[in-house]
Amino acid sequence: MERQVTSEILDDEVKEHGRLLDGALRLAGRPLLMFTETYARRTSLTRAGDVREARSMLSAGARSFEVDHVWVVEADDKLRIQVTRDDLVPVPMPALPVPERRSDRLRYHFVHEGVVFELSGRRLLADGRSPDSPRGWLIAACRLDLEALNPPALPIEGRISLHPIQGGGPPDDAPIRIDRLLLGHDGVPVQRLRLSYTPDELAVISAATHLRTLVMSIFAGVTLVLLAVCLWFWVIRPAGMMHRSLVSEDPAPLEPLLRSGGDFGRLADLVRDLLANRAALRVALEERARLDRDLHDGVIQAIHSSGLGLAQARAVVRERPHEAERLLGLVHGQLTGMLAEVRAMLAGSAPDAATKRSFGEVCAALLQAARAANPQLRTEIDVDETLAAGLVLAWRAQLLQFARECVGNVIRHARATCLTLRLRDLGEGSCLEIVDDGVGFDLQVVAAGRGLRNLAERACALGADLKIDSTPGGGTLVRLTLPRKQHDERDNQGVGGG
Repeated sequence: MERQVTSEILDDEVKEHGRLLDGALRLAGRPLLMFTETYARRTSLTRAGDVREARSMLSAGARSFEVDHVWVVEADDKLRIQVTRDDLVPVPMPALPVPERRSDRLRYHFVHEGVVFELSGRRLLADGRSPDSPRGWLIAACRLDLEALNPPALPIEGRISLHPIQGGGPPDDAPIRIDRLLLGHDGVPVQRLRLSYTPDELAVISAATHLRTLVMSIFAGVTLVLLAVCLWFWVIRPAGMMHRSLVSEDPAPLEPLLRSGGDFGRLADLVRDLLANRAALRVALEERARLDRDLHDGVIQAIHSSGLGLAQARAVVRERPHEAERLLGLVHGQLTGMLAEVRAMLAGSAPDAATKRSFGEVCAALLQAARAANPQLRTEIDVDETLAAGLVLAWRAQLLQFARECVGNVIRHARATCLTLRLRDLGEGSCLEIVDDGVGFDLQVVAAGRGLRNLAERACALGADLKIDSTPGGGTLVRLTLPRKQHDERDNQGVGGG
């Protein structure tokens, strides 16, 4: 509505000031019009031979009406008389516009050397000839004083100035601009006569608009700030708390939401339950993986070794009953130890073999069971008992299961004649090596096997480096390098459960 009212005010102001400008121009050119109307009736201007008399008459009239330049043009547009008032510099007669020449009167403005002239023309009388016969023109021009058109000379608000047709000219930011074209001598528009005006109504509307714009801008800024604060407090901040809790898997960031209640409080409660269920599931999966690894590396290897020992005892029971009895005693010891380990495994504690005997004794018993399963196998053991005693319990349990898996693989697959187990100090850590001279294998073929995967997982749980070097027909070397670290009993639980 404001734009519509403003547009209507502008239209009315443009029309009104256009009329005022045209009236001011007509008022300024009234003497010129009176001159042409008066002298165009003089028949002497059309009679041949009266040029001197006509020029004298026009000179007197020009001084009387303050007309600067006068031209008399014959019907064929040939200049007959030219008169210049007083000592003014003569101005060439401008080309007469074609549309205006179709009437009996001419009136327009033109520019010559930067000076604006008003031109008035009137057809001459026929001088006794037929009214329809061609007639000439009486044309007069006088300089237009722009300052006389500006306030306070005339009651026109605004400023009248000259402007070129294409850009340039004095700066003009007025909302109302009324232009009148000014022609050159060739009849082509060359300049604009412009009335620039800023009405009081628009000034009031502009001031009110600026005030409303300022108020609305402040209101919009405050609204955006409040919206941002509310959005952060009620949406972004709770979402960020839940995001941090889910990423860190820690329910502590959810405590403010749990205390506040509401929709985000209920959602935070669900997230806390999700984290608890995820932790319980992870513990269950880790426990299952530990049991699966221990069963494979401990119980299954012991059962397989016991089966091989029973097969050896069965083969010599008739010929060497004492040897068979010894083998059966070894198998009985293995099965008894296996039962104790299964119980410890289910309870989540270290096996008795790792707690009641030294690491060297356990490894010696392991090699003895290997020889019982394969009488042709020669074994060597080199264990640094001082180094082994310095290892924490969980590490010793892991090393024992690691050694069992390696020795079991040698018994089942290597067809070796010599097996060596070493635990030695490297200065910066310790190293467990199991070496055999068996058939070896291609790492690319059996890399995805269960046994090798268990070895890699145990090495990862210990933070150790695992190296397996084997080629078909060239035996196998398994080296586990342990870093030198000090662990307390809490570390024992973490490593043992891995």
